[in-house]
Amino acid sequence: MHQSKLIQVLKIFKHTDLQQLQKFVASPFFNDNERLIQLLQLITIHAPTYTAQELSKPRVHAHIFQEGYNRGNAPKLRRLMSSLLKLVEQYIAHQQLKDNTTQMQLDVLQFYNKKRLHYPAKDVLKRLHKWQSNTTNTEEHYYTDFKIAQGYSDWQRLKDPRNQLVDFTIPMMALDSLHIVKKLQLACLVYNKSHSFKNEASVFMLTELLESLPNSAYFQIPAVSLYYYAVQLLLFPDKRAYFDLLQQRLLQYITQLPAIQLQQLFGITKNHCIRQINRGRLVFYEPLFELYKTDLAYEISVANGYFTAGNFKNMITVGLRMGAYDWVKYCLDTHITQVDPKLQTDVYNYNVANWHFYQQQFNEAIKYLHAVQYNDVFYQIDSRKLLLKIYYELREMVALEALMNSFRVMIHRFQQKKSIAEYHQQTNRHFINFLYKIIRLLPHQKDKVTAIIEQIHATNELSERQWLLAKLYLMKA
Repeated sequence: MHQSKLIQVLKIFKHTDLQQLQKFVASPFFNDNERLIQLLQLITIHAPTYTAQELSKPRVHAHIFQEGYNRGNAPKLRRLMSSLLKLVEQYIAHQQLKDNTTQMQLDVLQFYNKKRLHYPAKDVLKRLHKWQSNTTNTEEHYYTDFKIAQGYSDWQRLKDPRNQLVDFTIPMMALDSLHIVKKLQLACLVYNKSHSFKNEASVFMLTELLESLPNSAYFQIPAVSLYYYAVQLLLFPDKRAYFDLLQQRLLQYITQLPAIQLQQLFGITKNHCIRQINRGRLVFYEPLFELYKTDLAYEISVANGYFTAGNFKNMITVGLRMGAYDWVKYCLDTHITQVDPKLQTDVYNYNVANWHFYQQQFNEAIKYLHAVQYNDVFYQIDSRKLLLKIYYELREMVALEALMNSFRVMIHRFQQKKSIAEYHQQTNRHFINFLYKIIRLLPHQKDKVTAIIEQIHATNELSERQWLLAKLYLMKA
């Protein structure tokens, strides 16, 4: 019983939620089975862990049914637990609707229209229009626009069936707006994932939609134009105009978009810059740095109150590569508290190590790296890459080769477990391969140095490209 779906669901309930749930289950309006009330009371006594032996099936069965538990009567408890789970789900749905006053009013409007109560329906429409004017650009906004327009058309049609002036274009346009925004949004998810995992992806009728949008009235909707440019950027990453227009409009509408849209669109824009940089297009460092500074200022990537460890690391790394050492130190000292407390120590130690590395304070960097616990896959990878670069700078060749071998094994293990995308596997494999070539070069082999430089420029997916090139140009000088 400890592993049942019922217990899994109840574990997410806070104490106050459990109290409300008990009132719900005890209400004769929702439940007339006394045993369901008893079962819920017995279970919630052992919240929040629900690990007590009293929750074993034999003990619960004996308590509820006043009889021994055996294979023959086991279905009785299963059915009771299933009924309680359905009641809990009914409570969840009830609470969701209770918190969504707009949906409640839409349901009331539909009821009034169905019963031809025209004047109460008119009052509901007025309330909905007033509430709707205070929300913009969310998926719920476009959905509600459509439902209100549909409800208004129904109200006109039912109030006077002979009315030939009922305007159905408004609900049609509202439905189109909802459909276009959602389709473009999902297309971004599809093609963004396709970039990361090399999947073949296609979206039905997307080409036709993209061709028709720029000359349509729907393009004036901020979310439509933003997602249009985001999709085009994912489909045609080499067309700089799509990136510039997306970045420009993001800054233009940054205060008007809901958090979830900002996070997705900023993520697509930043990932595009990172991919371009890994292909050797260093001009994207500057716009990426500006994106990270905007992200920090508006707390765009904050989820559940915190920046992700990966986003914080990327922001610091870009700042270091731009030479903004004072800004990076300020961020580490001031904004580290905006990272999940469970990860703060690792995030701080790794990024301070990187800060020391960029100032060629290699021994200090090693000291901080040794304090990293590696709770995150990408911190494991980047910590080893940083340590590899330090060993190279210190000419610790035995330690360097040993770490390169273990790093190769680690990437292979992550590949088997599918812990990282193929793109990340390739960039890190190529880094190891080129580092192997560099450490085997002899001082007089200038031709080989030139050949490796050309190979690096010809490699699309490569981590630490600029550091590798810098080492080769020093050897060539």
